[in-house]
Amino acid sequence: MFKQIKTFSEKVIPENLKEKMKELGQTIAPSAHGGGGGASGSGGPEEKPELVPLRALQKAPPANPEGTPEMRLLVVLQPPEVLPPPPAPGGAYSPVVIIGNTAYVSGIGPLSPDAAAHVAKVGASEDPASGIVGMDAGKRAARACALTMLAVLRAQLGSLNHVKRLVKATGFVNCTPDFAQQPEVMNGFSETMIEVF
Repeated sequence: MFKQIKTFSEKVIPENLKEKMKELGQTIAPSAHGGGGGASGSGGPEEKPELVPLRALQKAPPANPEGTPEMRLLVVLQPPEVLPPPPAPGGAYSPVVIIGNTAYVSGIGPLSPDAAAHVAKVGASEDPASGIVGMDAGKRAARACALTMLAVLRAQLGSLNHVKRLVKATGFVNCTPDFAQQPEVMNGFSETMIEVF
């Protein structure tokens, strides 16, 4: 079958058109190793300045000197902290949807050490009798959300080593009207993700 396809392409696409297509491809995006001469002096066309940032994106990212995400997770988890079991979906949705090479994770709540440990509002001043906790407790709840998300990703992907980085996180902080430090609370989530990825 492959021989038939090759034979068909040879008959349908004339040789001069193949060369023209190859030349056009090199003009649009010359290869990073040897296609375009540029400053190397091989006599080829100069690298277009607008393509230089794209070349940087084509390079493989450097390996993290601190190991893989799974290895770093062992350091990030502070005993008695553990990854909670991934929660069962609460409705007709998928916990993780993969489109291309991007994984989208659905809403995650704090489950570590258990969900009841984080049922409160964050306030400017603590009032345990009214169910209002301080910013530190809010950050711990955000970290618990991060650990729950890591558990979901590991369960769906098989390993956290398949994740290169976190692109975006949206967080909701249950707080009193006078509390204005929601970004600081969300840092509990972000800092955990930075430590792992």
